[in-house]
Amino acid sequence: MTFVRFQSPVKYVYHLGSTEILCSNDFVTDLGFILSSDLDPRPHIEHICCKIYKTLGFVLRLCRDFRLGLSYKVLYCALVHPINEYGAVIWDPHELNDSLRLERVQRKFMRYASFRLNIPCESHNYGPVASQLGLVTLAEHRHISGIKFLNS
Repeated sequence: MTFVRFQSPVKYVYHLGSTEILCSNDFVTDLGFILSSDLDPRPHIEHICCKIYKTLGFVLRLCRDFRLGLSYKVLYCALVHPINEYGAVIWDPHELNDSLRLERVQRKFMRYASFRLNIPCESHNYGPVASQLGLVTLAEHRHISGIKFLNS
């Protein structure tokens, strides 16, 4: 696969010995990342959003009878957060729409947690839930991870 940001890249035929290597034009999956030839993170973000929603659905079904807020947070942070964090330094969304798609997952979790734990909050304002559970927005978390990556 050739990674370029040009509209019409120069195609080159690669050989390994006398054997021609086939090229992939759409995307390739490597180490769990979906890499497109134009380096757009959107296919990977779509993939992890689907994966996160499936895992979140499992967590919410599992937590149906829980009453402790710590149990919700532990399961969410152990099963859902790692999917979102894995390699976020590489695919961190640069468009607002992609970032909002990822934040929607955490808002869904907080809406459910506020209902189950009887935490009063206004519609679409999950600040009280986040502060009680000790969670920050996913964008903040990715930003902090990026800073830690650059400092190491």
